[in-house]
Amino acid sequence: MSRWLIDKEEDRACADYEQISAAELEVFELRPELAEDLHDGFSRYMDFLDLVSPPEDGPRADADRKAYPQFAPTRSEAGKVIYSNYDAAKFMQTVCGLPYDQAYRFNVKIEMAQCRMGIIELP
Repeated sequence: MSRWLIDKEEDRACADYEQISAAELEVFELRPELAEDLHDGFSRYMDFLDLVSPPEDGPRADADRKAYPQFAPTRSEAGKVIYSNYDAAKFMQTVCGLPYDQAYRFNVKIEMAQCRMGIIELP
């Protein structure tokens, strides 16, 4: 079983929004056999956007930025990255070979978990 799969919310590590509970598998129709790949694709995209410090794989992120300029992030007037579930899923599909629907659903699941944990607020 993947280290990213948990049975219930009570099993979730503190603020670990990337873990997938059994309920989330059902609600978001995620395929459990893709848990590792979804996590890896998400982490790779976060590195690509330079949203984590330190990056999990800085040299790969640099190479990805050169190889996939079409995924350069949109930025606000203040220069902050504007995160898009659509763009993340397209990156995960194109660069990581994941099914688009699974990548998109995983990103929405992450967003909802971050909201529940008070990490982000949706408009």
